[in-house]
Amino acid sequence: MLVKDIELLKDISIIFEKGIIIYGAGVYGRKALDLLCNVFANEARERIRGFCESDSNAWKQRMGIDSIKGFKVFSVEEVKEYLQNEDYMIIVAAKPENVNAIINENLLSCSYFYTHAALQWAIELNIYDKRIDENYRQNFIRGKHIYQKKFWQRYLWGRMDEILRYNPVIVCTPGKVGSLSVFHSIKQYCPAIHIHEVCETDDLRIADLAENRSMFQYYKAALKKIEKIKIVTLVRDPIARQISKYFQPLRVEEAYIYENDIINDTDEGIRNALYKGMKDGIYGEEFEWFNKQIKRVFDLDIFDYDFDREKGYAIIKERNIECLVLTMEMLNQNINVIGEFVGVPNLEMVRTNIGNEKAYAYIYREAKANVDIPQDILEFYYHDNIAMNHFYSREQKEVFVKTWMK
Repeated sequence: MLVKDIELLKDISIIFEKGIIIYGAGVYGRKALDLLCNVFANEARERIRGFCESDSNAWKQRMGIDSIKGFKVFSVEEVKEYLQNEDYMIIVAAKPENVNAIINENLLSCSYFYTHAALQWAIELNIYDKRIDENYRQNFIRGKHIYQKKFWQRYLWGRMDEILRYNPVIVCTPGKVGSLSVFHSIKQYCPAIHIHEVCETDDLRIADLAENRSMFQYYKAALKKIEKIKIVTLVRDPIARQISKYFQPLRVEEAYIYENDIINDTDEGIRNALYKGMKDGIYGEEFEWFNKQIKRVFDLDIFDYDFDREKGYAIIKERNIECLVLTMEMLNQNINVIGEFVGVPNLEMVRTNIGNEKAYAYIYREAKANVDIPQDILEFYYHDNIAMNHFYSREQKEVFVKTWMK
């Protein structure tokens, strides 16, 4: 693979050792430039050579300039000349699906290709590296903590207010189970909200915010007064889900601070995340979520009801609640089931938030293909796990095991 994003995550030293060329002078390229200028501060002019555009003359004519913030925009031919004398690292600032085509069609005799997403995550994972400008580091840490607090407040108040005002279909699921696609599909036709937490828990990031804790309690009481509630929830192969969740911080505007838990080795990081998920509840984090959220708030224990493992869904009716439970792996087969449940017989599925299509797609694909899942993790989830057995047959679990065995 030409793109070596995982190498950059493991060791960011290269950005301090090589000259840098940013391929692409659009939005992504300018963001990469801003990030590097912040990291290098006064040394940015020495380390960043400039931009590259496949048709630099057309770009200059269209933009009416030949540089961005003093950094020149070069043609592919000019960059090739530079590479004959010095081995730069090249940040390809483009959509994931275009990166390999750019490299193959235009470039370039270079050993160090990385995406702009990998650059960002590598820097955030290593924000405490002393080679990063101190002012940028302090501003970054301060800004992220403030952002997270405000984000959670807006998220919770907004979602809960919608529930009480409009009584929408509630797509309430653990994270990384395909729920956003289901939400957008339903929202095309009728009111719907998407939420992962309707109750505070000890491990929730906002649990220490008193105003949010009291807000959860208020809405828990208010939810019980709604005449009729429709809930859609999903489950997924827990190992695939945990791997997807591991990459969740690489959302450009919402990246988390790792503080003392910085992991640059993605294999080790994924394994640690899986072990951590195993410790949360008897059957693991994903399945414990149903007790912490659905059961606690709606007094509905989905494990008390039969689930059709071959069809991949169950519809539960209890008191004023109707709950559709689905497996992510069989969503395509159950589009009509979702439609009938929400009263939209011709519902069409909208695909969104797909890991293989995100900015970190190269990191995600390589990690999934190469990660070594220890036997004790496979045993925990796929053998004698009552919660797993509730949703998946022996044959389905065998498929999962084969996926992860190397």
